[in-house]
Amino acid sequence: MAVLLFHVTFTVYINSFFCRLLRKELPNKYYLSHFNELLGYLQSTCQSLLSDKQHSLLQQLQRLPENELCLLVRFMSRKTPFIDIRELNYKEIADIETVSINLRKMGLLRPGDIEEIKTLLSCQTKSQLILLAEVMQLEGQPAKSAKKATWIDHLLCAAEPQKLIQQSSLAAFLTLSFLHDVDYFLFLYFGKLGYSLGHFSMRDLGVMQTRTDTQVYHAHFEHRSEATSAFYYAAERRTLEDKTPEELIQQSQRIASHQVPEVIGSYAEAEFSKYVLLLAQKLGVESPIYAELLEVSGHPKAEEVLIRFLYKSGNEELARQRLEKVIEGQHDETLMIFAEDFYERKFNKKRTSILTDMLRASPPPISIEEAYKGQTEAGVIAHYKRQGINAYHVENKLWLSLFGLTFWQELYRHPKSIMANEFSKTPSILKENRFYEVLEAEIDERLAKLSDAQVWRMWLLKQMSEHYAEPNRLFHWHEKLLEPIELLLKHIPVSSLKKVLQMMCKNFNSMRSGFPDLMVIDQQSRMRFEEIKAPGDSLSRSQLVNISKLLNCGIPTAIKTVKWQITPDQPYVVVDVETTGGNKGFDRITEIALVKVINGEIVEKWQSLINPMRRIPQRITELTGITQSMVTEAPRFAEVIEKVEQFCLGAIFVAHNVNFDYGFVKHEFLRANVDFYRAKLCTVTLARQLIPGLHSYALAPLSKSLGVSLKDHHRAMADALAAAEIFIHINQLRLAR
Repeated sequence: MAVLLFHVTFTVYINSFFCRLLRKELPNKYYLSHFNELLGYLQSTCQSLLSDKQHSLLQQLQRLPENELCLLVRFMSRKTPFIDIRELNYKEIADIETVSINLRKMGLLRPGDIEEIKTLLSCQTKSQLILLAEVMQLEGQPAKSAKKATWIDHLLCAAEPQKLIQQSSLAAFLTLSFLHDVDYFLFLYFGKLGYSLGHFSMRDLGVMQTRTDTQVYHAHFEHRSEATSAFYYAAERRTLEDKTPEELIQQSQRIASHQVPEVIGSYAEAEFSKYVLLLAQKLGVESPIYAELLEVSGHPKAEEVLIRFLYKSGNEELARQRLEKVIEGQHDETLMIFAEDFYERKFNKKRTSILTDMLRASPPPISIEEAYKGQTEAGVIAHYKRQGINAYHVENKLWLSLFGLTFWQELYRHPKSIMANEFSKTPSILKENRFYEVLEAEIDERLAKLSDAQVWRMWLLKQMSEHYAEPNRLFHWHEKLLEPIELLLKHIPVSSLKKVLQMMCKNFNSMRSGFPDLMVIDQQSRMRFEEIKAPGDSLSRSQLVNISKLLNCGIPTAIKTVKWQITPDQPYVVVDVETTGGNKGFDRITEIALVKVINGEIVEKWQSLINPMRRIPQRITELTGITQSMVTEAPRFAEVIEKVEQFCLGAIFVAHNVNFDYGFVKHEFLRANVDFYRAKLCTVTLARQLIPGLHSYALAPLSKSLGVSLKDHHRAMADALAAAEIFIHINQLRLAR
């Protein structure tokens, strides 16, 4: 086991080291190799997914002279579909104008047409649009400060499309004649829209990690009909945002009259359901086919929206029938919860929802200092820490990492767990929610082998040591990944954990999120999970589903609510730093002082000069009295970082102008590759709120106004003690309020 632990630690170090070396420049004409890589994949893996015309196109591209192919690939890599050929300047392509003429003759490049006029205008800059309007002498021009969209609308309304398209400035803009095919090719490769050849560049630069462990890849789709159907509905869903109300109505009418392409395959079904739901939502409840679209969608959310719409519209009996059908059938679990809850409230006259009932039934709220707003879980963890209870913020990460490591072999090494290419990070059977359906025997065998916690622990450690840093979308690798899992295996029966994982295998899409926030171990070494809710937070259905499942597996789980309150036992650490200047990214700390306050009393102090590893400017020495000779033998910040970390543990970070001190401390931690996150309070901000009307809120004048002693101003401990006394006074006002 010690050897495996060394292997993991060493792997972490090596990966971190090489990540810093990966940044490099791409070679000349790098994009050609990327295109040829895509081309090779299409011809070797996706032949059956291409039409005869697309096969011919790929062959034509392969026969092109290098200059012509370079320009085409440059067009493929640009973000906008239309490009002004006059502005192109690629040093590696000789005589771009002649090359573009050749490509137009071959039918591979073309100008825009009238139907594309809006897209063509959107590819212009605002300055170009203004100039175009002036050249055409259009009346009623918007102000030059108007947004680009306003200028596009003006040109579309004020100019005849035929005259607009003939303008020389627009005629110079060209596009690929096979742009739709390029989008389809990239869709086949990446399995989703929104990817480009630029992702190959990010891989080569080391910005994006890809798989290197799989040599044999499979296409995302088995049949061309599945691929084209999926591509069509994925593309249609993306373009809904740009469609006019008239176009939305036309599209909805085509769907209602079944004049759209057939939906083939699970990918297309998922895209179609989301597409029709979004279309219905865009049209709104006033549309005469709103309800019809929701019914056609088949998406669980669409069913919920439809039932609510029917009930609100007065069709209560029809709403009741649909609810009963959901409750009696096998449906999405969150939809089932909605149906049962809605039925009880609307037809059995129950006054509150299941989610509200669960929140109301939770124990009395925990009092947390309001500085933790936005970091509620951290506040609860600190609260428990003061009671001798250990709590860890795990949420979904714990369960996804346990799931991923346990079934790594089945997910990423099994022949039936298809990976499309090196960019794939999620096996298709997991995306399609068929993991257990396809690999039931293997999954059951894997779980059977994990006979006790020690065997399971060794298996996880083996996977981590052998596969560290391999790309996946389940969890992020880091050296402490196994620590919370070790605690889980120590405190929860293996049989209960197996039940949870088996449920995740059977319905991963339902259980990939919604797990409780905290894992808590009390003084009696008993483990429980808690979902934390701050004032105003609601409980989601996915959270209710997973809480119920954990309870059914015998794993103690509860909901804990929080109320904001200044609690007497909350520790505060008042911090002051002196620095070489005001730029936290460049300047460094020369002195730091920490003063701990609990129950309105200063209980502990610590201070140290710090070697900033750079020259202290004379003006800083004149201000603080800290000279270069004073810090030469002082420790570097990295040498006191553990002391600072321990001193601040569980405490709220307080300072006068807190962002200055917090920013410098956080940057010093980052330089040591250590995260530093604390709730923080600012005595300047609090003083302005609670002691209004003072002439100045700088430390010296504020101290004088409150009768606080401040000697040796601009030395860290003197300033920290003064700020601490100010904070104690402010906290009394906060408590009174």
